[in-house]
Amino acid sequence: MNKKVENLVKKCSNIEPLDGRVLVHPLKLRTYESINPEPDYEKAKEEGLDPMKDEMPMKQKLYNVNYAYQRAIVLQTAPNEPKLKVGDTIIYKVSNLIDFDILKGVSLLKNFEVIAIERI
Repeated sequence: MNKKVENLVKKCSNIEPLDGRVLVHPLKLRTYESINPEPDYEKAKEEGLDPMKDEMPMKQKLYNVNYAYQRAIVLQTAPNEPKLKVGDTIIYKVSNLIDFDILKGVSLLKNFEVIAIERI
C-alpha cells in the first residue's frame, strides 16, 4: 500500500463499521471514449440550411464515459466480516458507492454490494 492509503487505514482504525458495511478508498475511475454523431448546427448555418426541412450535416462528438464497475481498497470492515480484510482490492458498482464525508477520500459500501475481491 502507498502512504496515502496507509494514512487512511490509520485514520479509519478507530471507526468500526456496523455489520454489513465496509469503508473503502475508491481508486481512480476507469473511463472509455465514446463517439456519438450529432447535428452540426454551425455548419448548417454557414450553408444556409433549414433544420426543419433540410438534412443536417453530422459531426462526431467524443465523450469520456465511466465504466460501471470500479476498484477500491478496503480500509475498515465490520468485526464479523470473514471474507474482506484491510488492504484487499475489491470491485464494486459505482452507483452503490456512498460518500463518507467525515474523512476525505473514504467512501462506504454495503458488504453485499462488493462484486469481487481482486487477488493480485
